[in-house]
Amino acid sequence: MTHDQQPGPYGGAGAHGAPPQLPPPAHAYASTAVATTPAGPITPVQEQTSTGLQVRWDGTVLAPSSVMNAVYLMWAGAALALVTGIISMLGADSAVEGVLESTAMVVDPGLRQAMVTGVKVVIVVWALVETTLWMWMASANGKGRGSARIIASVFYGFLLLGLLGGALRALTGGLPDLLLALPSFAVGTAALVLLWLPASSRFYATVRNQRR
Repeated sequence: MTHDQQPGPYGGAGAHGAPPQLPPPAHAYASTAVATTPAGPITPVQEQTSTGLQVRWDGTVLAPSSVMNAVYLMWAGAALALVTGIISMLGADSAVEGVLESTAMVVDPGLRQAMVTGVKVVIVVWALVETTLWMWMASANGKGRGSARIIASVFYGFLLLGLLGGALRALTGGLPDLLLALPSFAVGTAALVLLWLPASSRFYATVRNQRR
């Protein structure tokens, strides 16, 4: 009694004269490599100081929400300054005419036009200065510069004077001047309150200590 010949794993004759079995090609094996790269972006490590402020991995102190909200309001103030300047420039003719009528002055048409042109130039220059100042205060306060907070406080004083002047002119029919001054004053008030909150003061103090 004879036993049938069993084939080897990858060679040798098969049973009953079957052809030998060949090993599978190398690419037929499924890859079992495991990816070692973490998925998703790598975010910078942040630490928290004893004052509750967030510090970025490079040591930059992140502004708290109170300062950032004040910064956003200052950018809005810059936009308001441009809009107010445009509206004031469009109303320069009627403003000059109103002044001449209230003072009963009779001037040459050429002089009147020169006065209107001069008023428009002053309005444009002031609008550009005010817009630039708003933008600078937004940028500097966002970086924690204490001097910018002081300048913002002084600038708010001018906004208050402008509002009082508009209120006085409103008593004599100059209501549009008051309406133009109100939005900027409201934005300035909200921004200044946010800049002087305790969390904001800790931010300015921390940045100041880092720069020493």
